[in-house]
Amino acid sequence: MKHVYVTLTPVEADKLSSIKLSGRCKDFTGVRVNKVKVVRPIHRKGRAILNTQGSRCLGCGTYQPDGVGWVVDHNHETGDVRGVLCSTCNLILGLVKDSPERLEMLALYLKQQRTVSVETVTI
Repeated sequence: MKHVYVTLTPVEADKLSSIKLSGRCKDFTGVRVNKVKVVRPIHRKGRAILNTQGSRCLGCGTYQPDGVGWVVDHNHETGDVRGVLCSTCNLILGLVKDSPERLEMLALYLKQQRTVSVETVTI
């Protein structure tokens, strides 16, 4: 599946939010795509926060976010803003449900560098 990323102004993004993107569309190269992802630029306050943290992701340290760009991260229980992350780090936090314990366990799992022989596993 090919994705087309479109950067819009906040006004354009608001207009587009009421339109359902459906089916298949063509990007400027004529290649058929299955999904259009809208890149919403972060708002002025988000840009100011990003500047205070050295214009880098607080999760991984990148200066060049991938995916849909920068995301203002917040605590879902309190609504407090924690900082600005790249979309990948923000997605990871969502997948682990903001659990530091789960992230620590996964980090330990990766550091163990263990391998399991598929031949010795009984099903």
